[in-house]
This record gives sequence, structure tokens and C-alpha cells, in this order.
Amino acid sequence: MNKTRFSVLPFLLPPALRVARPALAMLLCGAGACALAADELFPAPDQAWIREGSFAAPEAVRSLMPGMTREQVYSLIGAPHFAEGGLYMREWNYLLNQQIDGRVVACQLLLRWDWDRRVESLHWKEPDCAQRFGLR
Repeated sequence: MNKTRFSVLPFLLPPALRVARPALAMLLCGAGACALAADELFPAPDQAWIREGSFAAPEAVRSLMPGMTREQVYSLIGAPHFAEGGLYMREWNYLLNQQIDGRVVACQLLLRWDWDRRVESLHWKEPDCAQRFGLR
């Protein structure tokens, strides 16, 4: 099953259902199914067009915040690593690497855009990835 469908499909749905998808994911997390919800929100790493990910400066990642434009995000961490959809894509996904104790650790970051094309929210697949980049 193609997991990137979530980046394109919301635009085909009525507005009420577009809003319901994140709420459903949160509801699943509250019911103890966070792993399922995270897997559904993030594309499989092998679907990235930059399969090995990229090394982003921790300072750049810490600078990301809601309200930023796509140009600002692009200048900090580059283009998204997955084929997200067309012109009006609502999500950008990244595979961001860090070197920890001599090994490369990959983290998945998802940025959601609002209708004004500004960052609406940031999500990490693994909660400890935010800490690795110095975020709370």
C-alpha cells in the first residue's frame, strides 16, 4: 500500500474530513495505538528520493517553527525528501540524520502546512528525535 496517499488524498476530501484525519490520529494515540498512528502519518523511509537522508545542522532544525514560509524552511533544511504530491501539498517529510557515538541515527520529521502555505505543525516519528536535535 502506498503511504504517500495521505499527502494527496486530503485535497480530494470534503473539508470536514480533512480536519478529521489529524484528530483521528490523536484519538488512536489516546487509545494506545500510537505506533499505528505514527506509521500511518509517516511514509516508509525507502520511499524517500534521498534514501540515505541528509545531515541537517541542529541549529537549523531548532529554528523551525509554526508560521514559517516554505522558502524559509527550504533555506534551513532543504527540499522535502519524499514525493509529496502536487503544487498544493500539505505535508513535507524529511529523513534527518545525526551522528551519535559513531553511528548514524535517522529521524523522520513531518511538517504540515496551513492553507496560507505556512508551517502549521511539526511532528517527529520518534519522540526522542526532538531531544536529539535539542528540542523539548
